[in-house]
Amino acid sequence: MDKSIKLLVSDSNSDFPAILAELISSDPRIEIVNLARESMNTDISILNTMLSHMRLVSPAFSQTLSSLESRITDILNMLGIPVHIKGFHYVRKAIAITMENGEAISTVTKILYPSVAKTYNTTPSRVERAIRHAIEVAWDRYDSKTFKIVFGHNAGRELQRPTNSEFIARIADYLQLQSMEE
Repeated sequence: MDKSIKLLVSDSNSDFPAILAELISSDPRIEIVNLARESMNTDISILNTMLSHMRLVSPAFSQTLSSLESRITDILNMLGIPVHIKGFHYVRKAIAITMENGEAISTVTKILYPSVAKTYNTTPSRVERAIRHAIEVAWDRYDSKTFKIVFGHNAGRELQRPTNSEFIARIADYLQLQSMEE
């Protein structure tokens, strides 16, 4: 069968293109083109900002995203963040974006909050406030055993509540370490 779609994967993260190519390589309709910095003659280009559209291309990739979302949801539930508050959904998306693009966490106001806001058709300041509220709720419902699992030995109640970026980065790091162990 002739491959009908040429795919260029370009990303600043050196691991991402290889992971994506591995996930998509099972689809006989798609030909993976090497990583390139210059424009090439391709039918589809995927940037890390367009990952949500990958569900249309590869069921395997969709399953990986669903699995990640499920793992994030489990952790947020363990930490006591109720699913009915907006911050739950915003922080879940922020963690997923951080795992896809590690640089996003160092520019929360320029990249992370605007990306989440665009997804949910709201403003970056509302995203920031809702995430802060979700973290406050988790901190108020503090369970030392769960917090120590995710945040490590220095996650005691007597310590200051983590900032939004600390909270997001720590959960993203925890999930990445879990993935490496599997």
